[in-house]
Amino acid sequence: MTSRPTPKFEPRLAHVAVGGTVVWTLHSGDHDSTAYHPDTYGPDRIPPGTEPWASDTMSSVGETFERTFDTPGVYDYVDTQAVCTAHEQIGNVGRVVVGWPELDPEAQPALRPPQSELPRIARTRIEELNDQTHSLLSNESTTPTEES
Repeated sequence: MTSRPTPKFEPRLAHVAVGGTVVWTLHSGDHDSTAYHPDTYGPDRIPPGTEPWASDTMSSVGETFERTFDTPGVYDYVDTQAVCTAHEQIGNVGRVVVGWPELDPEAQPALRPPQSELPRIARTRIEELNDQTHSLLSNESTTPTEES
Protein backbone atom coordinates (compact mmCIF):
# COMPACT_ATOMS: atom_id res chain seq x y z
CA MET A 1 0.00 0.00 0.00
CA THR A 2 1.37 3.35 -0.99
CA SER A 3 0.31 6.97 -1.24
CA ARG A 4 2.65 8.06 -4.01
CA PRO A 5 1.71 9.37 -6.48
CA THR A 6 -1.83 8.46 -5.35
CA PRO A 7 -3.15 5.90 -2.83
CA LYS A 8 -3.10 2.41 -4.34
CA PHE A 9 -2.74 -1.28 -3.64
CA GLU A 10 0.09 -2.83 -5.59
CA PRO A 11 -0.63 -5.26 -7.02
CA ARG A 12 -4.32 -4.50 -7.24
CA LEU A 13 -5.11 -8.15 -8.05
CA ALA A 14 -3.60 -11.06 -6.13
CA HIS A 15 -4.16 -14.73 -6.97
CA VAL A 16 -3.51 -17.24 -4.19
CA ALA A 17 -4.06 -20.94 -3.68
CA VAL A 18 -6.75 -22.05 -1.24
CA GLY A 19 -5.16 -21.67 2.20
CA GLY A 20 -2.88 -18.92 0.90
CA THR A 21 -2.10 -15.80 2.90
CA VAL A 22 -2.11 -12.27 1.55
CA VAL A 23 0.10 -9.75 3.34
CA TRP A 24 -0.61 -6.05 2.91
CA THR A 25 2.51 -3.97 3.68
CA LEU A 26 2.43 -0.21 4.18
CA HIS A 27 5.01 1.68 2.12
CA SER A 28 3.69 5.21 2.70
CA GLY A 29 0.67 7.12 4.00
CA ASP A 30 -2.22 5.85 6.11
CA HIS A 31 -4.19 2.91 4.73
CA ASP A 32 -6.30 -0.10 5.63
CA SER A 33 -7.66 -3.20 3.94
CA THR A 34 -11.41 -3.72 4.40
CA ALA A 35 -13.65 -6.27 2.70
CA TYR A 36 -16.56 -4.91 0.71
CA HIS A 37 -19.31 -6.37 2.87
CA PRO A 38 -22.29 -4.81 4.71
CA ASP A 39 -20.75 -5.85 8.06
CA THR A 40 -17.52 -3.96 7.37
CA TYR A 41 -17.95 -1.39 4.58
CA GLY A 42 -20.16 -0.89 1.55
CA PRO A 43 -21.93 -3.47 -0.59
CA ASP A 44 -21.35 -7.24 -0.55
CA ARG A 45 -18.51 -8.20 -2.91
CA ILE A 46 -17.13 -11.36 -1.25
CA PRO A 47 -18.28 -15.00 -1.54
CA PRO A 48 -21.46 -15.90 0.35
CA GLY A 49 -20.86 -17.32 3.81
CA THR A 50 -17.30 -16.05 4.13
CA GLU A 51 -16.12 -13.76 6.91
CA PRO A 52 -15.33 -10.15 5.99
CA TRP A 53 -12.24 -8.45 7.38
CA ALA A 54 -11.21 -4.95 8.34
CA SER A 55 -7.65 -4.13 9.30
CA ASP A 56 -6.75 -1.34 11.65
CA THR A 57 -5.37 1.81 10.06
CA MET A 58 -1.73 1.30 9.24
CA SER A 59 0.41 4.41 9.49
CA SER A 60 3.97 3.17 10.18
CA VAL A 61 6.08 2.26 7.15
CA GLY A 62 6.59 -1.49 7.09
CA GLU A 63 3.45 -2.22 9.12
CA THR A 64 1.55 -5.25 7.83
CA PHE A 65 -1.84 -6.89 7.91
CA GLU A 66 -2.36 -10.45 6.76
CA ARG A 67 -5.30 -12.71 6.07
CA THR A 68 -5.43 -16.37 5.14
CA PHE A 69 -8.06 -17.35 2.58
CA ASP A 70 -9.46 -20.86 3.09
CA THR A 71 -12.49 -20.61 0.79
CA PRO A 72 -12.14 -20.41 -3.00
CA GLY A 73 -13.67 -17.30 -4.50
CA VAL A 74 -13.28 -13.68 -5.51
CA TYR A 75 -12.90 -11.09 -2.75
CA ASP A 76 -13.04 -7.32 -3.29
CA TYR A 77 -11.65 -4.92 -0.73
CA VAL A 78 -11.18 -1.19 -0.26
CA ASP A 79 -9.02 1.34 1.55
CA THR A 80 -11.56 3.20 3.72
CA GLN A 81 -9.16 5.94 4.82
CA ALA A 82 -9.94 9.57 4.13
CA VAL A 83 -6.82 11.67 4.67
CA CYS A 84 -6.77 14.53 2.17
CA THR A 85 -9.50 12.77 0.17
CA ALA A 86 -11.40 9.50 0.55
CA HIS A 87 -9.16 6.79 -0.84
CA GLU A 88 -12.14 4.91 -2.28
CA GLN A 89 -13.11 8.07 -4.21
CA ILE A 90 -9.83 7.88 -6.12
CA GLY A 91 -10.12 4.17 -6.85
CA ASN A 92 -8.07 2.51 -4.12
CA VAL A 93 -9.74 -0.89 -4.32
CA GLY A 94 -8.25 -4.36 -4.76
CA ARG A 95 -9.13 -7.98 -5.30
CA VAL A 96 -7.97 -11.39 -4.11
CA VAL A 97 -8.80 -14.43 -6.23
CA VAL A 98 -8.52 -17.64 -4.23
CA GLY A 99 -8.05 -20.88 -6.13
CA TRP A 100 -9.92 -21.36 -9.41
CA PRO A 101 -13.54 -20.34 -8.74
CA GLU A 102 -16.08 -20.53 -11.54
CA LEU A 103 -16.78 -17.31 -13.42
CA ASP A 104 -20.31 -17.25 -12.05
CA PRO A 105 -21.59 -13.85 -10.83
CA GLU A 106 -24.37 -15.60 -8.89
CA ALA A 107 -21.82 -17.49 -6.79
CA GLN A 108 -19.20 -14.71 -6.80
CA PRO A 109 -20.68 -11.27 -6.01
CA ALA A 110 -17.36 -9.60 -6.89
CA LEU A 111 -17.84 -10.65 -10.52
CA ARG A 112 -21.09 -8.70 -10.79
CA PRO A 113 -21.03 -5.18 -12.20
CA PRO A 114 -20.05 -2.71 -9.48
CA GLN A 115 -22.93 -1.27 -7.48
CA SER A 116 -24.10 2.20 -8.49
CA GLU A 117 -23.54 3.59 -4.98
CA LEU A 118 -19.78 3.10 -5.31
CA PRO A 119 -17.72 6.11 -6.41
CA ARG A 120 -17.24 6.38 -10.18
CA ILE A 121 -13.49 5.70 -10.17
CA ALA A 122 -13.91 2.74 -7.79
CA ARG A 123 -16.53 1.33 -10.20
CA THR A 124 -14.09 1.74 -13.09
CA ARG A 125 -11.33 -0.07 -11.16
CA ILE A 126 -13.73 -2.91 -10.29
CA GLU A 127 -14.73 -3.23 -13.96
CA GLU A 128 -11.01 -3.47 -14.82
CA LEU A 129 -10.57 -6.11 -12.10
CA ASN A 130 -13.50 -8.06 -13.56
CA ASP A 131 -11.79 -8.07 -16.97
CA GLN A 132 -8.47 -9.13 -15.43
CA THR A 133 -10.17 -11.85 -13.36
CA HIS A 134 -11.95 -13.29 -16.42
CA SER A 135 -8.62 -13.39 -18.24
CA LEU A 136 -6.84 -14.95 -15.25
CA LEU A 137 -9.44 -17.64 -14.60
CA SER A 138 -9.67 -18.50 -18.29
CA ASN A 139 -5.94 -19.34 -18.24
CA GLU A 140 -5.46 -22.13 -15.67
CA SER A 141 -1.76 -22.41 -16.49
CA THR A 142 -1.19 -19.35 -14.30
CA THR A 143 0.33 -20.16 -10.89
CA PRO A 144 -1.18 -18.44 -7.84
CA THR A 145 1.19 -16.24 -5.84
CA GLU A 146 1.84 -16.72 -2.14
CA GLU A 147 1.31 -13.09 -1.12
CA SER A 148 0.83 -9.57 -2.43
